[in-house]
Amino acid sequence: MINIQRYFSTGLLTAFSGAKETIGFDKNPLSFLFSKKIKHVFDINHPKHEVEKNNELVNAFTDDHFYPPVLFPSPEDKAHVEPYTKTPFITMTPSSVWFTKQYPLNKWADLIKILSLQYKIYLLGGKDNIAECEQLLNSNSNKNVEILAGKLSFLQSAALMKHAVMNYTNDSAPLHFASAVNAPVTAIFCSTIPAFGYTPLSDKSYIVETTEKLSCRPCGLHGKKACPLGHFNCGNSDSNRTTFKNNCSDIMQIQDDINACIKVLKEGGIILYPTDTVWGIGCDATNESAVAKIYALKNRNEEKSMIILLADESEIPNYTSQRDLKVYDYIKGITKPATIIYQDAKNLAKNLINKDGSVGIRVVKDRFCEALIRKFGKPIVSTSSNVSGYPPPSVYSDIDIKIRKGVDYVVQHRQDDTNPGIPSTVISLKEDGSFTIIRP
Repeated sequence: MINIQRYFSTGLLTAFSGAKETIGFDKNPLSFLFSKKIKHVFDINHPKHEVEKNNELVNAFTDDHFYPPVLFPSPEDKAHVEPYTKTPFITMTPSSVWFTKQYPLNKWADLIKILSLQYKIYLLGGKDNIAECEQLLNSNSNKNVEILAGKLSFLQSAALMKHAVMNYTNDSAPLHFASAVNAPVTAIFCSTIPAFGYTPLSDKSYIVETTEKLSCRPCGLHGKKACPLGHFNCGNSDSNRTTFKNNCSDIMQIQDDINACIKVLKEGGIILYPTDTVWGIGCDATNESAVAKIYALKNRNEEKSMIILLADESEIPNYTSQRDLKVYDYIKGITKPATIIYQDAKNLAKNLINKDGSVGIRVVKDRFCEALIRKFGKPIVSTSSNVSGYPPPSVYSDIDIKIRKGVDYVVQHRQDDTNPGIPSTVISLKEDGSFTIIRP
């Protein structure tokens, strides 16, 4: 039995569990009864994430690889929140059990005023948090704000967070929900500090905290029911606003990009945009003339088909008559984006479909692409942003000027990203349900 907690009660359960081996931290008051105890180090000058510490409990018989926690919302959980994901949205979980860990409600109200004109905003929490959410709702007349507090289970909340453009939380459980589904998250730290080891682990995560040097911060390892000094400067600090302005400007740029892309796509134009692999050229996948424009820009033979991007697996049957879920077991075991070549393509531009009737489909693992596709309501073409015969650029700065000037809109989001994009895994799905890996 492995005990990651440091409480007497769990130490008692562990010690008398009857397990052949019991492992826990040395700070558990009953650790002297464990067959093996691991030193739990807490040092804010040399911070280590709590997950790293937990992994040390099993290093001896596994490995020292860092494994983040993972939540698995059920298909029913995902289906329950699907209606809320039709348009780009943000979630906010404004409440906390502890006063000193909760960003002040008037500050949340200011944040809502900045973002609610651009995005749908869902206020999350438990039934005990409904009153605070109603207070926030009443402080803002914008109809884009909706209270979901008390209406979702924690797994349903996690499933919703997965699709958000951003999730705003206090230093509390919801930030870990977001991390456990790798959802984008901005965590606000008031009386506690990131060096305690409970920071978000999502690929896209931000931390907001005061930049003022407060001698009273942190005032304790956990939150308190009131500020010991009565001023709560760690939450009320104006220095938080600058961080939020930078964070919000990035998010609003994304929405501006999405709106501009939608306009171009609806008019039959083509866009240059970042995907979950490399920068791509895209258009409405149901518009033959738009698809033809991409072939012409790339000097690409129409016999070399392009792929389409979807926001969700549930959309796949709309564009192929072939569907076999066996391949998803393989996909779930890899971290790279995966493009699957399906037979019997349908409801797509004719010049996008291979001569054998097949088409490549990828369900995106990128927040921007997902939000764009959901709002557009149709699949979007994706092909590498290079002239045919030349290598695909891995970063925006490497894209040929001919391509940049040849599209109708260039997305601003991620132009400064210097991390090279990596092509997707490519899998060919056969009629009998078996599949071949064309590119690992």
